[in-house]
Amino acid sequence: GAAWVTVSSGEMNDGLYSWTVPVVDTDAARVRVTASDLAGNTGEDSGDNPFIIDSSPPSVDITQPDTAGLYWAGGCLKSIAWAASDVSFGTGPITLEYSADDGTSWMLAAAGEANDGLYSWTVPSLDTDIARVRITAEDLAGNTTADMSGYPFTIDSSPPLLQLLD
Repeated sequence: GAAWVTVSSGEMNDGLYSWTVPVVDTDAARVRVTASDLAGNTGEDSGDNPFIIDSSPPSVDITQPDTAGLYWAGGCLKSIAWAASDVSFGTGPITLEYSADDGTSWMLAAAGEANDGLYSWTVPSLDTDIARVRITAEDLAGNTTADMSGYPFTIDSSPPLLQLLD
């Protein structure tokens, strides 16, 4: 409330205004409404509590799996690791997905995970040499950012073939 920017003037007194929220980051936003009558008398009110405007998406970086030539066995437990943050107001839930076709389609691995940087994933039992993992971070305002593992990796669920010779 130290400085005010006029959003609109001359509006009808119908109790409603559709506002395009500005692209700023602040945790001290306020709205003030000023009304005037035909005699020039004015009255104003502003909200009692400040609110947050968050226009910046969070950052996210997958750190595991992110190695070229990686092989994971289908059905085993592996760790997916990441770093996610939001410089403005904090991150909310994390969504983890995997792809068996190099990112053409995605399957949900987990949703609503805490942003603690680590998830124990039971690798699906399938065979592919172009698997990827994608992490989507969402901040408290609903802005999202996703990162995909930098290299495709192999998931191998097939046992080796063995034939005894006489």
